[in-house]
Amino acid sequence: MRAFRSYPDRVRPVDLAIYADMLAGEHCALAARAEQARSRIREAAIERDARAHLPAKAVAELESGGILGGIDERSARKELQRLTKALEALEQLQAWVEAVCRRSARTAMPSRPERELACGACRAWCHSASSRGAALALAVSAARPTARAPASVERGLGVVFVNGSYRPGEVAHLELWTHARSVRIQLFRAGPERRRSRSKDKMAGVPRGDPLVVRHPGRSIAVPLGRWVPGLYFARVVSSGGSVGYAPFVLRPARLGAYRVAVILPTNTWQAYNLLDVDGDGVGDTWYADPSIHVVDLRRPYVDHGVPRWYRSYNSGFVHWLAHSGYGAEILSDDDLDAIRSGTRLAHRYDLVVFAGHEDYVTPHVYNIVRRYRDRGETLPSCRQQLALPGRQARPPPDRAPEVA
Repeated sequence: MRAFRSYPDRVRPVDLAIYADMLAGEHCALAARAEQARSRIREAAIERDARAHLPAKAVAELESGGILGGIDERSARKELQRLTKALEALEQLQAWVEAVCRRSARTAMPSRPERELACGACRAWCHSASSRGAALALAVSAARPTARAPASVERGLGVVFVNGSYRPGEVAHLELWTHARSVRIQLFRAGPERRRSRSKDKMAGVPRGDPLVVRHPGRSIAVPLGRWVPGLYFARVVSSGGSVGYAPFVLRPARLGAYRVAVILPTNTWQAYNLLDVDGDGVGDTWYADPSIHVVDLRRPYVDHGVPRWYRSYNSGFVHWLAHSGYGAEILSDDDLDAIRSGTRLAHRYDLVVFAGHEDYVTPHVYNIVRRYRDRGETLPSCRQQLALPGRQARPPPDRAPEVA
C-alpha cells in the first residue's frame, strides 16, 4: 500500500491552493458585479445629460417607453460602495492565504516529486522545484482511450473536440468516447442566452446552425462550423440512449486583432482541474487528485457531462456579461495566445488583454510574451492571478513572477 505523509506535510499546501482558486473565482464575480454597478452609474450620467439637451416631449416619450429613467443611481452607488469594501476584504484574505501557503511550502520540505507540484496561489512550490526537470506538463496525448469508457465518463456521454479552438467555416472533429447507435449534435454559442445555467453539469447558450444527426457514429465525427461571431461555443450531444454530453470549444476570429481587446479563457486550467479517471485506477488523472501526476492530457472529456469544473462559478458569469455588455472583444483559448509569436505582436494586435478566469497554467512562451506585453506598458486586467506556472514540458518560472493583476 502506498504510504502518505501526514496531512500538514502533504495535503495542506494543495488544499490552500484549491481554496485560493475558489477565492479567485469569488473575486472575479464581485469584480464583475462592481463593473456592472459602475456601468449603471455611467448610464445614469448619460441620461441626465440627455434630459438636459432633448425636448421635454421626447424625454416624456422615452420615459414612457422605459428607455429613460430605468436606472436607480443612488442604489447603484450604494451597491458599488458595498462591493468595493467586499473586494478589499477579499483581497486581504487572498494575501493571507498566499502567505500561509508559502510558509507551509517552506516548512513541509517535500520530496523532489512533490516539489514539482505547482499552483497559482503557492508560487513557493514552483520556486523550489529542481531546475533539471520539467514541473507540471500539459500534453496532448497521441494515445486513444480504451474501448471501455472510464467510470467518470459513464455518468454522461464522453465527447471532446480534437482542438480547443477553430476558425469560422472550418470543420471541427468531435471525438466520441462512448458507444452509441446514433447521436444528435447541436452547437450553441455561450453567453447570449437570456439566463445562464445554475447547474455545474449543464451549459447554456443560443443554438447555432442546424442539428446534426449521425447514425452509427465512429470514433470521430466531422462537425462543420458556420461563419459565426467568434466566442465560446459548445456542442450538446445526445445519444439514442438519452445520455447527454457537452464539448466546449473556442471559435477564434479569422484574423486576430479585428477588435483591440482579447479575452483569454483558461482552457489549460480547465483540463488541469479535470478529474476524469481514464486509466481506471480510481484516481483522477491530474495532480489535483494525485500529487505524483505531473502530466495532464488536454484532449479528455470533462467530468460532469462535459462541463469544465468551476466553469459555472468562474467563467460563465463573465462570458454571459460580455455577450450582453455591448463591448467588442475577441475570445481566445490558451492555444490561440500561445500561437502569437511575440509580446510585440501581441501589443500590435491588442490594446487590452483580459484573463477571464483563474489562469493557472501557461507555456513558457505565453509567460514570456505576456511579460513583454506588460513591460511595454499595455493593460492586463485579471482576477488577482499570476502567470507564474509552467505549461507543456515547462521549467519553473523565475523567483519573482510578474504580477498581471
